[in-house]
Amino acid sequence: MRTTRCFLACVLVAACAADAEKETAPDVEAFRAEVLGDIAASVCPADPCPLVPFMPTPAAAREESRGRRILLVDDAIVLPAATRWPDRVLGVLAQGPDGTYAEATPTFTMAQDALDVLAKVAAFPRPVSAETLDLAAAFFAKFSTTIPGDAYGHGGDILPFLAERIPGSQFLLSEDQLDAPAGCELLDADPGDASWAAHDAFVARMSSSLETAIVRYGINTVHLSWGLDHVALSRSFESQCGRPASVAVTRRFMEPYVTLFRDLTALETPSVGGRLDPVLVFQAGASGTDPDEQFLDCADLPRRLRVYSVPYVGTAVPPEGSHDYSLLSRPLAELGCNDVFVVMGYTSIFEPTRGDRYFPSMPFGLGRAPRPSWPPASSFANPVGLAHFLRLAGDHPEERPADWIGRFTAGGTRPIIDPLLYEASDVRTGSLHVPDMNRTSP
Repeated sequence: MRTTRCFLACVLVAACAADAEKETAPDVEAFRAEVLGDIAASVCPADPCPLVPFMPTPAAAREESRGRRILLVDDAIVLPAATRWPDRVLGVLAQGPDGTYAEATPTFTMAQDALDVLAKVAAFPRPVSAETLDLAAAFFAKFSTTIPGDAYGHGGDILPFLAERIPGSQFLLSEDQLDAPAGCELLDADPGDASWAAHDAFVARMSSSLETAIVRYGINTVHLSWGLDHVALSRSFESQCGRPASVAVTRRFMEPYVTLFRDLTALETPSVGGRLDPVLVFQAGASGTDPDEQFLDCADLPRRLRVYSVPYVGTAVPPEGSHDYSLLSRPLAELGCNDVFVVMGYTSIFEPTRGDRYFPSMPFGLGRAPRPSWPPASSFANPVGLAHFLRLAGDHPEERPADWIGRFTAGGTRPIIDPLLYEASDVRTGSLHVPDMNRTSP
């Protein structure tokens, strides 16, 4: 993963204080009051607070989601998606012991009252933003201890952002990362040994099974916070085997992954209007440009877009983007294997944000926290980049993905962009709009 996993349920209660500005629609206000009443009426977590099993039910693919069907691979996404946005979950994949991804139906256990609240929110006849709902503080104060611990995590903020910023999108989900075993026998194996052949076959099974799922569900984009590089792999070997891996070993480990990415992005699936367009991979970016140590990050894969985060330092980036690389947290020479840099709207979780224009925490899509819950890492820049890319595609439907990539990357010039400042999602109308460009950032 490109960021540290450290998400606590108790933070949600404190972070989601009810200070959001509400829509004034009477039906929304009445609905919110009704749901708050349901939450207050529950005796949970005291007894009786019956815990019941819950299994996600795949939704039918909708024609209007063509072009916005996303394979999302991350932790803490299945339960929030299946309870808060059940009509947008196409299916769930799990990785088997041989690397193959297959359809799965996980079972969760949680409070019946919590499920009832989430079902009521999901059944509301039109989309309502997390900020407007503002139910998270009450919901998690009541139910946090009854919700499975693996429902809290890194992906739990990526999913709500994508769901709100990409109206009408549908998701194929997996909480199993694209990880192959770092077997100790690889440390001393020659590049063509049987142990490397077994590794290659493991990754090939991942690839072929993901290809099958992508085609079956008509997936258009793949979103990955996951990544591999020498440092992370060497540490993994050291943890398991008692000694680190050489650069030669980690480079060889990454080689079949380049093939995997090439195979995924060689696929074509129906987009808007049924036109066949290539599948694109959006991946959280990373620092480093060594062609061996960053073999996967720096591989030439034209349909894989790498998105790197930029902490906000008080300098506004114009709507068209910027190439003022003094805004980056590292020299550009160390970041040359990234395609786009995204301003996150805050510097750290301990410092003031840029008003409300920052990457938000929206647990279960029930409320927007007044402060970020995570460092401004590339894992969270990636969904911003994907949502922005799909806005560009929607604005220019007559163009092809290569043209959209050109717009997104400013012709391959590695722009710094700030969609969080200049774009906002209108979940009520199912569209993205561009706010007043004259708005000054705090």
